[in-house]
Amino acid sequence: MSYIEWKNWNENEFGKHTVIENSYYELEIMPFLNPTVSSPRVLEIGFGNGAFLGWCLGKSVHYIGIEAIPILRDRAQQKGVEVFSDINDLDFEIFKNSFDLIVAFNVIEHIEQKDLPEFFLKIRSLLKSAAYFIARFPNGDSPFGRMNQHGDLTHVTTLGRHKLFQLAMMAEFEVIRVAAPKLLLQRGLMKKIKRMAGNILRFCIEKPIRFLYFDNQEVVFSADYIAVLKKNDHS
Repeated sequence: MSYIEWKNWNENEFGKHTVIENSYYELEIMPFLNPTVSSPRVLEIGFGNGAFLGWCLGKSVHYIGIEAIPILRDRAQQKGVEVFSDINDLDFEIFKNSFDLIVAFNVIEHIEQKDLPEFFLKIRSLLKSAAYFIARFPNGDSPFGRMNQHGDLTHVTTLGRHKLFQLAMMAEFEVIRVAAPKLLLQRGLMKKIKRMAGNILRFCIEKPIRFLYFDNQEVVFSADYIAVLKKNDHS
């Protein structure tokens, strides 16, 4: 069985995103797209079956994608997307300081830890001044992140809040946010009530644990982390 088959990435679903995914991108990504740029340039590293790619194509966004799997690159090219197989395939003389936003959803856990400092430096070099890098990855600080982290044989690095801050410091990024992904209030009154009740219950559980075991540090217990890093103006 291939990786694509295991992930159930069907060709007829390529480039499509659900209503929930659309709302998620609107919450997590839209605030970091520069509204003063008519067609912001966005780079996605590891676009998989193209959910975010499809969202970008529906916006006024100049999207470029990186994906290691040839079949997925072919699918993207059929939609007219410029693609590369690896970040090192980019011509850094051309793309240096050119992106308004770079995203990597569930990607950096696939990279060997020893290679991450250089990877973050390359990301920084590709971003415009005051632009953002957004990464989602399994929460290595949480017991509830272990299923995501250990649910894929290709995951080779476990990352938590402190490692992320260390990588950001080494690459001279400003850390805007390292937190749980934003939870959506789903449609329907009962679903909204259940989600709101769940949020309150999580807060009531997490706060005493942080107090008792982590000296009130900003540790969260979600399955994933979202990190938002900003390239400093002097970088």
